[in-house]
Amino acid sequence: MGSLDLTQLMILYARQGIRDWRNAPDRLKRRAREHLGVNIAERDREAEQTIHNFNNGGKKGGLRFIPMPKHQTAGIERCFFLPVRKIVSGGRETAGFELFLLVTSDRCLAFRFEPADVRPSTHDYGHVQLCRTVLEKSLPIEAIPEWLPVSYPAFAISSSDPLQMFLCMTTAVHGYYGGVMKVLRDIFQNANRPNDANSYFKELADILR
Repeated sequence: MGSLDLTQLMILYARQGIRDWRNAPDRLKRRAREHLGVNIAERDREAEQTIHNFNNGGKKGGLRFIPMPKHQTAGIERCFFLPVRKIVSGGRETAGFELFLLVTSDRCLAFRFEPADVRPSTHDYGHVQLCRTVLEKSLPIEAIPEWLPVSYPAFAISSSDPLQMFLCMTTAVHGYYGGVMKVLRDIFQNANRPNDANSYFKELADILR
């Protein structure tokens, strides 16, 4: 059984997402660019640069939203994710994710999957919350309704571990059986490493128990 490696998992996942995005309808690509501009990874190397990049102190150069593999969830046309890595006080590294959704009726939604804040804090737990700005709050999304709250509700998730947060995010987008499990199986099959998917199946099952 293969070892767990978040970076490699995201790279394989991103490659599939970009392949699917290349085949997306032109109207959908135009719509995504209306909201995210040039901040979309259109090539594998752009996605990998984002995955490896540390976002520290407002230095956002090279960060791009990565297209997620195509899915058939009703009401959602396409999803993108952004890994956000920071160095916080004391030199500690934290990692979370932004999730951007193109939904029907020319609307959008965005979420942040965040690790626990430094204590004491009311957000001292792994959580998910709505947001109206992305790219570490630097890019407002006008298609997101202004009345949506952004600090609360902050839905608790079971962990602040980056790998587990990533698996929670992808499960939220794809679903479980026939969803994220199929995506994981496919991306490792395409990489000629079909058995490696089993490690992530086990990790995901432990999270969802």
